Amino acid sequence: MKKLILSFIIIFIPLCACSVEIGNFKFNITTSSLTAELYMYNGNSSEVVIPEEIEYNGYKYTVTSISGYKNRQYFGAFQNNHRLKSITFPKTLKDIGPSAFGNCDSLTHITFPQNLINIGNSAFSGCENLSQIVFGNNIYQIGEFAFYGCNSLSSIILPKVKIIGYGCFQECRNLKSIILSDNLELIPNLCFYKCEKLNTIIIPNSVTSIGKDAFDGCSSLSTITIGKNVTKIGESPFTYCSNLKDVYCYAETVPNTDETAFNKSISENATLHVPETSINSYRSKAPWKSFGKIVALSDEDKPVVPDTPEVKVCATPTISYENGKLIFNCETEGAVCKSTITDDDVASFEANEVQLNVTYNISVYATKEGYKDSEVAKATLCWIDVEPKSEGLTNTDIANVKALPVVVQANNGTITVSGADDGTMVEVYGISGTKLGEAKTALNTATIHTDAQVGSVVIVKVGNKSIKIAL
Repeated sequence: MKKLILSFIIIFIPLCACSVEIGNFKFNITTSSLTAELYMYNGNSSEVVIPEEIEYNGYKYTVTSISGYKNRQYFGAFQNNHRLKSITFPKTLKDIGPSAFGNCDSLTHITFPQNLINIGNSAFSGCENLSQIVFGNNIYQIGEFAFYGCNSLSSIILPKVKIIGYGCFQECRNLKSIILSDNLELIPNLCFYKCEKLNTIIIPNSVTSIGKDAFDGCSSLSTITIGKNVTKIGESPFTYCSNLKDVYCYAETVPNTDETAFNKSISENATLHVPETSINSYRSKAPWKSFGKIVALSDEDKPVVPDTPEVKVCATPTISYENGKLIFNCETEGAVCKSTITDDDVASFEANEVQLNVTYNISVYATKEGYKDSEVAKATLCWIDVEPKSEGLTNTDIANVKALPVVVQANNGTITVSGADDGTMVEVYGISGTKLGEAKTALNTATIHTDAQVGSVVIVKVGNKSIKIAL
């Protein structure tokens, strides 16, 4: 009987994490997941654009997180940066760490990307000039004291947030309105403590508990709506709400609380609206029985949720090149175009020959206060030789090369080339070498429609110049 001998070769793939410095950014990269965490910014710019991906040792790493304060080893990535006025997050971002932007007191507005899930403790605490926040629809959790002391905030909409932390919006003294998520489970302690301009609050039916001092010191609060599933109310949540006029409580069973819940808030003019079948229960228990009037809820009392203000979006800019200048145009009046330009030729080499690309990769978006930032427009600017054979340079020569500036843009599978002389052949190839389309320029422009998928890379050949483009 023959024996079957099996041999196994076990290959161990190291899970490597290391630090990489790219420009003014420092990243921690994880090779196993090809992800990067931004942990430090060393620049002096007031307007910062965080890249979606970085390249290191031939691999591309997706930027998914911004580091926060960790065991006193280092501070948040932008903590105490007093110059920072504007930050553009990558669409790939999922997590912002504790104190990442703490005390960035020049920061004025934020638009979070749709993929963001978590905002850490004290992430934007002390950002006194932060006046506008646009949350994405996938935000799940906002940490403790995340926006503590953001005194310039006037309104907030929390789309689908499930968890907000202790003191999350504490002492946002100019906050006038907030629309809470109908996914929210509880309102924690000190959440809106001393939000002195807050006028109305609607606590959704998803909430079961209101924490201690949650709305303490909200001296402008006149109307409170408490959802039907609230069963527990902590100590002093509505203390010193001196302008309180109406409380609409939809809980049929009187929520468990103590006498301090409305301390220094209830006057003889304040009215408690409760389910008709529960009036006697509320009249027999403190602090509810202290209201001047206790009446039955009516159909007219159903809470009116404020209209969600329409978020206006800046138009995506167009890119052109003329007389030595890049020109960005946006149809949104008053919008400012913010661009990033990288040069493929900026590098150091150890070789006897160096291939020069003479290309600039351009990305630009439009921004305006009160508007959501536009989509990012991308293009590649290059120069094609009019007389390739005349090009040359020696130790004593200065190159005199006739060349045309050409702008190449990709939108889904459509390639647009502008700037080349009429009649110039433009060809598009896949990475495998398969031709995907061609056209000659007319009125200095050629448009080629291809079947290439979004995210793929193609080669665009303009005259004798080949350019790699990501769709």
